[in-house]
Parts: sequence; C-alpha cells; structure tokens
Amino acid sequence: MNRIIGSKAEIRVIKSDRSPITDYKEITELLKSQQAVTAVSPVIEQELLAHKNRNTTVINAYGINFDEYNELIELQDKIRLGSYEETIFAEEGIIIGLDLSLSLNVTVGEYIRISSPINKTPTPFGMIPKMKRLKVTAVFVSGMPEFDKTYAYMSLENARFFTDNLAGVSLIQIKTSNPRHSAKHAASLQRILGHHYLVEDWSKFDASLFQAMQLEKSVMFVVLAMMLIISGFNMAGDSLKAVTEKRYEIGILKALGMTTKRISNIFVGINLLLGVSGILAGTIISLSFIYLQSRYQLIRIPIPGFPMQWLPVVIKTVDFIVVPLIVLMICLLATIIALQKIKRIDPISIMRDLE
Repeated sequence: MNRIIGSKAEIRVIKSDRSPITDYKEITELLKSQQAVTAVSPVIEQELLAHKNRNTTVINAYGINFDEYNELIELQDKIRLGSYEETIFAEEGIIIGLDLSLSLNVTVGEYIRISSPINKTPTPFGMIPKMKRLKVTAVFVSGMPEFDKTYAYMSLENARFFTDNLAGVSLIQIKTSNPRHSAKHAASLQRILGHHYLVEDWSKFDASLFQAMQLEKSVMFVVLAMMLIISGFNMAGDSLKAVTEKRYEIGILKALGMTTKRISNIFVGINLLLGVSGILAGTIISLSFIYLQSRYQLIRIPIPGFPMQWLPVVIKTVDFIVVPLIVLMICLLATIIALQKIKRIDPISIMRDLE
C-alpha cells in the first residue's frame, strides 16, 4: 500500500465522462478546505514516446506542479541522481525512473526527445507528431520497478504542449491524513463533488495490483490454516494413542473409585500444559526471528529497482493474540475426542482382561 500511494497518491478525481477537468483550480481549492485532505495536486497524465538515439520506449508522462506533487508522494526523497531545479524543470526539464534511464541509455544532463503519437501538429508537409527535447534533470527510484520503467514527470506547461486541451488537467490527486481510511475519505469527497466527478481511492484505480495482494494474503491464510488443522489431527491422534496405551491403567483407576470426570481433567490438564508450552516456545522463537530479521536483514531479496533489498517484517499484536487462541482451541478439541474414548472404558472388562 505504501509503495502504491507513494507513486500514485491515495485518491484521484476524474470527470465521470473522462473529459479534461477545466475548473481544476476551483476543485483544488474546494478539496484543500476539507479536514481530511492534507495535499492536492492537479495532474496531466498521458502516454508519450521517449527517444534517445535508436532507443525508443513508451512512457507514462505526468505533468505536475513539483512543489504540490512533492507533498503527495515525496518525490524529492525518491531522487537518486541529479536534483530538482525549479527553473530548468519548468522550461525543459524531465524526471525519469531508474529503469527508464537504463532502457534509454540516458543519464542526468542529457537530452531526450518526447513525442506524442496521438496529438499532431499541422505543417506544410502534413501532420507530424508533436515533439520536444527535454533535459533529464533527475532520476528517481520509487520502490516499484514497473513504475520506474515507464514513469516520467515534467512541468504542467510542457505536458500541455502534447495535448489538445490547453486549459484543463486529466485528474486531481489527493493525499489524506490516514491512508488506511482512503476508501472512506473517497466516499465522503464523492458526495461533496457530485456525480459529474468520479472519486477513486488507490484500491480502485490500481485494482489489479490490489487484487493480487489480496489473493496472496488469502492463499497464505489458507496454507497456514491447513497447517493448523493438520497439527490438530496429529494432536488428536496422539491423545487417542495415549488413551489406548493407558487403557488398563484408566480401567484400574475407575475400578478403585476414581471418577471419569477426574481422569478426564488429568488428560485435559496435560494437553493444555503441552499446548501452552508450545505456544510460548513458538511465540519466543517467532519474536526472536522477527527481531533478528528487522535488525540484521538475514533474508535478502536483491531485486533490481527496489530500494529495500531484504524481506520486510512487522509485528502485529492481533496476530500474537488470535493465533495462540486458535491453537489453544485446537488443543481442547483434540482432547475432547480422547475424552469420549475414556468414557467408554469399562473397568469390569479391564479387570477381566487382567485376570
């Protein structure tokens, strides 16, 4: 989530009919007045072609006001090569992703040609694509390789050069006080702006990636649940085995006057002791591993384009409460199955067998 909203912001506003937003200045002021909104930036988004010698690639070009956009995604902190220079960026500058700079074989200070395959300019020689030379002023790393490969940022004025609409913007991006409640904030802003505009949070306009993340979490949950279920069957089997092995001892205790309830309590106590011991041991081991991973990065994932080169971990208190309770419940259920067999042991039959 942090990587997505760190590259595309939390919420976007577009026209319901996908037409340019011409009154974006008024809309921007209205959005800034909302309590939950912390930053707003109008954006011109379009697909363009970038050329450097024989290298050509498609880019997602964002026309932005750098200062406003920087409040949304902290673009300044993602720059790894070069720097933002206001005058150059406004006139002829462009900021590109690291993978994009590698595919074009271009670095800071060099010029690339940007052209629009859709919008063209009439000339005496016919219609030719709109084209402009821009200077690479900085190279950024977002933490999302697919963004670093195609994303580029230029000024609003340069972005308008490649469009037919000189007065509007494609969308307005928004940052809120709490990204975890972005869907709720988007619904609130939708009521304010009305049906002429469409307000979407990050889980909607990047739905494919969000759904992939949800699928991954669901699969991991099923795998872990199956592991717990299998361990429950193993515990039930061990309990039944213990009852079978101690069948004669249980029968003798019953014959001597010990009640079935008291014998059952002994088995329940042993299973709970084993379960609690396992839970404590597992909790200590898992916390130790998480601490070592966060401190020393034992497991590394060297993926090109990622600023983080190790497996990230986070401690959630809810997980360390819910999972032990589930394990404890499995221990009790496994014991209940064994208790049913204890009730069926007949002390008279046991004494006859011993004779």
